[in-house]
Amino acid sequence: RVRAVVTAAVLARLAEQGLAVREYRLAPGQRVACTVEPGDDLLASRLVADLRGVARVDLVACDAEGREAGRVPDLPVDPAAQEVVLLERIDQVRALPAHVLRLRLVTPEAGGERLLGEYTFVHSPAGATREG
Repeated sequence: RVRAVVTAAVLARLAEQGLAVREYRLAPGQRVACTVEPGDDLLASRLVADLRGVARVDLVACDAEGREAGRVPDLPVDPAAQEVVLLERIDQVRALPAHVLRLRLVTPEAGGERLLGEYTFVHSPAGATREG
């Protein structure tokens, strides 16, 4: 029930244990129509990024216009994995109306931050018509 960053191996073990995992894997710049269904136990977003040489990664949530709405600093990531696997609170996602969410992975650098990837989720409630 909490947002968490996990490894791909942990996600695979959860699926092997019988949990229904709804998974979206996006490369930087990709957009996906997404939802969760009543039978889903977990929602995983696999955000592909080049993490080589990166000491710190922040997750930035933005609205449809790209305005920052929240930030999770210093995610636990494995640079060799080349992705961040984010588990969302599925109860909160189920309660959301249709909306667009942009997630950004950034790394702090001298004078600002560098964008590692931006990923756009076009969410529709379960059973609603989706467009991407």
